[in-house]
Order: sequence, then C-alpha cells, then structure tokens
Amino acid sequence: MRLKLEEFRRKPLVRDPFEYMILNDFVDKYALDEARVSYPEVPGPGSHPPGTLKIEGAFQDLMNELQGPAFQEAVEEKFDIDLSPRPTMYTVRGFCRERDGKI
Repeated sequence: MRLKLEEFRRKPLVRDPFEYMILNDFVDKYALDEARVSYPEVPGPGSHPPGTLKIEGAFQDLMNELQGPAFQEAVEEKFDIDLSPRPTMYTVRGFCRERDGKI
C-alpha cells in the first residue's frame, strides 16, 4: 500500500468552518519517491489530463491507488458521503506560473 489508509481513518475530522483534515505523510515516502521518478513529462504550465501524457510506472500505480475502491471507501466513511454515483478524475500539474498563485 502506498497510501496510509489506517492513519487516514484514525485522523479526526475537523468540522469548523467546514469538514477537512490534514494528514502529513499520507503517501508512503518510498512510494512517493518512486512516483517522482516516473512523473510524466508535462508540456507546460497548468493542469493536464492524463490521457494527453505518458502515465506509467510508480506514478501510474499511485494514481490507480488514489482512484481505487479502498481509498474511495475510506473517504466515504470519513466524510459520510456516497461517492459511487460521482465520477472521479485527476489532472497532472506541469509547473506554476507567477499568476497561478493569485487565487
């Protein structure tokens, strides 16, 4: 497992001003290092759909786990929500431009 789901489950949910949680080191350090090595070449700034990139190796493995049933179940339990009728997606970030930090 690349994701520390038991730690995710144990971490209390903060409810004010909205529901959230902060979990440091949620991805196993070794798995994260491996994912960095196989991070795809991204053509420029911004977010890119994975279908336009060469996603493979440990990065693909990590994305598969994030989109898998075990993580979905953990999120559903934590936030008391049914995600089954909702689609999931991810994008891959190239790099940030100066203007990207002005949300």
